[in-house]
Amino acid sequence: AAYDLDRIGEAEQAGRRAVLLDPRSAGGYGNRAQCHYRTGQYGAAVVNGRRATLLAPGDRQISANLASYLLACGELEEGWRLFHHRPARHAIELAHGLPGPVWDGEAGARLLVLAEQGLGDELLFASCWRDLDACRADGRLAAVRIEIDGRLRALAERSYPALDWVVRNRGPAGGPADAATRSAGFAATHILAAGDLPARFRSQLADFPTCGGYLSPDADRVTEFRRWLAADAGGRRRIGLCWRSGMTSEERAKHYPTLMDCQPLLELADRFIVVLQYDDCADEIADAAARTGAVIRFPPDLDRHDDLDGVAALIAALDATLSADTAVRAIAGAVGAETIGFGLAAGWVTLGRARSPWHPTVESVYRAPNESWFETIARVAGIESARSRARY
Repeated sequence: AAYDLDRIGEAEQAGRRAVLLDPRSAGGYGNRAQCHYRTGQYGAAVVNGRRATLLAPGDRQISANLASYLLACGELEEGWRLFHHRPARHAIELAHGLPGPVWDGEAGARLLVLAEQGLGDELLFASCWRDLDACRADGRLAAVRIEIDGRLRALAERSYPALDWVVRNRGPAGGPADAATRSAGFAATHILAAGDLPARFRSQLADFPTCGGYLSPDADRVTEFRRWLAADAGGRRRIGLCWRSGMTSEERAKHYPTLMDCQPLLELADRFIVVLQYDDCADEIADAAARTGAVIRFPPDLDRHDDLDGVAALIAALDATLSADTAVRAIAGAVGAETIGFGLAAGWVTLGRARSPWHPTVESVYRAPNESWFETIARVAGIESARSRARY
């Protein structure tokens, strides 16, 4: 409970008391590991995570958590191996009608890549689509079909026209759908969960690309958005803003600031702020604009929730994107746009680096325990100001 309330010091002490009272408490060690992970003490998280897995070797979630700690330390080999225990992969294993075994590098395979997790992770794993395309081009794979969120289809087809795409179907109540329909008309011989792509193509840090941008926005729409920005923004610096996820349960609220927590950004001079937030936020925007005097505009004729091809084009047309840990930040990284991200904690995606190797154009700021979101966003505003001065 203390952990969920982000009272990390109190939560860590409770975990410590638990293992003192019961040295065989896997949950106690696991909770301590989660607290260390939240505060960026990844080595300590690994130590307690290993203790938890020794006590509960069959607990998939504990093993998956240990994978996160190892990846956060840059221990890719063992981290990717344990990453197979993640619940999303287990759900795929339970799906009916899988058309073949897991691909282990067999030449000439017709590979079906199955989607998993949320849109942000799907965009992260999409960084390996280029590798799949190379395998198809050089004959290591006969053909590749990738299951994706339908909102990504236009981006995917433009970026990798030689690959085959099928729209994701989560099945009843959001669960895994029968996999046979995913292979219809394709005749897959092997499968691979999307989250297993990094284990195959990113076994060491040197395997990550040094430049950003692995998805190609629509050039015509980029031009259209630039025309709009030139007409409405004048000489102001054009920045996109997304401050929270569309999933706003009480437990997840701690991960995101409110719009008024973003006041240090809104009060920056000479900024034309474009709303990238993809839920209903018109009242919040009107209130924030009245309080701060900020120039905040909604992009014209754009469905910010479902038209991700348009969102990608808009982001490419902006001077910078500032986003919480959402699909907007993932899209910005995927198109190689200048971006400042902000979140609750760094986590495994940094792979032990100051800047995540997945998205080299994204610089991230994380809220420290006992720091308010207002203070975190003030640091983001400082970085944005420095970038603006350097540019102009």
